[in-house]
Amino acid sequence: MPFDKCLPAGARRTRRGAQSRVRSRRPWYCLHVTSRAKLLVKVLAGTSDQNIPFDELVTLLRYLGFQLRTAGSHRILSREGVAEILNLQPRRDGTAKPYQVKQVRQVITRYRIAGEDDAI
Repeated sequence: MPFDKCLPAGARRTRRGAQSRVRSRRPWYCLHVTSRAKLLVKVLAGTSDQNIPFDELVTLLRYLGFQLRTAGSHRILSREGVAEILNLQPRRDGTAKPYQVKQVRQVITRYRIAGEDDAI
């Protein structure tokens, strides 16, 4: 996991995050990891495409500069400089469809939208 470097040497990550006794010993730059950054890492990793919340994915794309248009249950996102238009629709359980998460990942990597210049 990319954020494991924020844990001190010898610390273990539990299922619910870092252990509480370890939390206070993390460096200052690890204390402010946003949920957007964690979601972006999850999307780019491609290991949990089934479990990406739809609303959070749309919020992340809007944060990355995409313009949102709504047509019924579809969310249509476009951005200047990106040729593809993302047409997203949620599942019944509120998660994003895995093939649409893959499309988002391909657009982000192809156009280097979330590079080092973007501050999340």
